[in-house]
Amino acid sequence: MGTAAIISRTTWACLALFFFLTGCEESKAPSTPLPTQLVATPNPVPAGFDLGKTTISWSIAGNPRGHVSVSVDGQEEKLFAEFDQPGSREAGWIEQGATYEFRLYEDSHPSTPLKTLTVAREGSRVTANGETTGTISAKPNPVPAGVGPGAPVISWVLSDGEKAQIFVSKGGQEEKLYAEIATSGAQEIDWVGDDTLDFRLYAGNSKAELLDEVFVTRSKAGSNPESEASLGTGD
Repeated sequence: MGTAAIISRTTWACLALFFFLTGCEESKAPSTPLPTQLVATPNPVPAGFDLGKTTISWSIAGNPRGHVSVSVDGQEEKLFAEFDQPGSREAGWIEQGATYEFRLYEDSHPSTPLKTLTVAREGSRVTANGETTGTISAKPNPVPAGVGPGAPVISWVLSDGEKAQIFVSKGGQEEKLYAEIATSGAQEIDWVGDDTLDFRLYAGNSKAELLDEVFVTRSKAGSNPESEASLGTGD
């Protein structure tokens, strides 16, 4: 056998031994265990017309069995996911104005959460197809003069699943609840008289945030409706 062939075989044998030993060392190296964690991506959830989506990811050090629960606005928690290893799941029902608390439990300690995570949706308003969320309007406005009460249509635009309230004040008097809503919609009102009506759209169910309002007026007999248009907003 030639010298070149011997050198070639020796080289290949050394390389094979090198890769074998390297593989053994890698197999002996312990993998880094995952920490105990509970994460939502994204958080906060971006604003939008449709229900928001986020992915909840979890892991427990040592990978014991566990579960994730969720509580909405402080209500009783409900099971979100059960697992015996790290994983993730999409939550595709995040509403505007609601707060979600996810809790990570190990099954051997089901009464004490290992981690808690609060998820909410951005409060910014979005515009699509010419409509902006968090708005209320009336058409026609001013309401044309005539015999009997006027009947404009009140319209409101919300993100999908967003909770809100509409209050109305007549002639500057104390406002009263008109409707509790959770979606965009419209409704005719057939009781517009000479007094100005102020419809106010509030976020949630506590009147903590005024989103928008519209003043509904009625044209006087013989007046020019266009000259009165500036009296009403949200046309």
